[in-house]
Amino acid sequence: MPGYIERFIAYIDKETKQLQENILRQALIDKRKELTSSDDEIIDYITQMENIKRQLLAPTSEWPLLGEVFVQFEELSIMMGKAGLKMRDKLEIVIHLLRKNLATEIATEDCIGFDERLVSRHEFKYLTKDEVYDILYDKRYGKYIKGYMSIDDKLTEEEERKVQELKEVLDSYPVDIKDVAAKHTLLKQHLFDKWPLISNEDIAIVVSILSSFGLHEDISEALRFNLRKQVMKREREEQQASISKPKYVYKYQEGLSDREYKRLNRALRPYFDLNSMVASQPLTLEEQITCTKILMDMLLDDATIIAILNQINRLGPKDNHPIRRYLELYDKLIYYSGEDEIDELIAELEQAFKQLFIADNEDYEIIKCVIDDDLNKVLTLIPATYDYEKDKAREV
Repeated sequence: MPGYIERFIAYIDKETKQLQENILRQALIDKRKELTSSDDEIIDYITQMENIKRQLLAPTSEWPLLGEVFVQFEELSIMMGKAGLKMRDKLEIVIHLLRKNLATEIATEDCIGFDERLVSRHEFKYLTKDEVYDILYDKRYGKYIKGYMSIDDKLTEEEERKVQELKEVLDSYPVDIKDVAAKHTLLKQHLFDKWPLISNEDIAIVVSILSSFGLHEDISEALRFNLRKQVMKREREEQQASISKPKYVYKYQEGLSDREYKRLNRALRPYFDLNSMVASQPLTLEEQITCTKILMDMLLDDATIIAILNQINRLGPKDNHPIRRYLELYDKLIYYSGEDEIDELIAELEQAFKQLFIADNEDYEIIKCVIDDDLNKVLTLIPATYDYEKDKAREV
């Protein structure tokens, strides 16, 4: 069992036991035998937890055989929040349930969507609770409930009586499975079929659909951030692949003595090896400015300096921590302000940074992700001409 499911199931088991004990204890204190409306609400919540647990524990090998579709994403969001799960676990659980739904061939009419709470509320005449789940799990019954059974799928008289009773109950608690099915088809087209070659347009569609399912905003936005990181990673790789390796820099530059060249070459070596024309290591912004100063002192032309700095930046940032990167790059961002899109992202970054000081642990992680996302976005808008680094190098 994956760790994210194991952790959530442990919470559900503990919470279910605690709530059941609370109901019993309060009943004893009040000296009553009947349930109150408050008890009914707690029982509904327990039923929802049991439903989520049951679907999470369904073996993946049985997914194609199932006729039930999970649709309670709003309730799921609430429970995962109460469980104190890390955002990574929350996203894994959501993706797990979406994959399960798609494996049931949700776009076909075999599948059934229903409100789990009706099972606990309704007094069935011919069915036990376990038999209800058996029917919901079996696509053969799903076909019958949808009214298009074939002769080969003929049920016994007892089976037909039970299924007919459930059909009547389901009809009284309708769930728009066609809308859910259509949206899952879009999720398949824009996420699962295209992964990892998704686009920003795909991400917008995916997040919009999950929000319409009732998934809470913090989870939807965290998913947007993670998907956006994949897009930016691919874009960087494509961009880096197109960057040509800088041409070999000849030892003797016009106006530069051999002694001065050797001195500058030694100073440059910790950052860039001119002999192999390969970057030595990722650099901080300050180190890039130092490197740029050395390259300018070597009297290299602008195109060569840009090519070398591109080569260095292919290694990525020296420190990946979003907040430290933001503080390090802040002056550079301000240098390039004046463009509407850049100014908007800078404003968002400044606002997010202020929110860090009043955020709790979970909000802190979300804000950190937002800063990382916005920072990567604004960096793609800054031209790779290194004007900031060159201007700073001239001041040294």
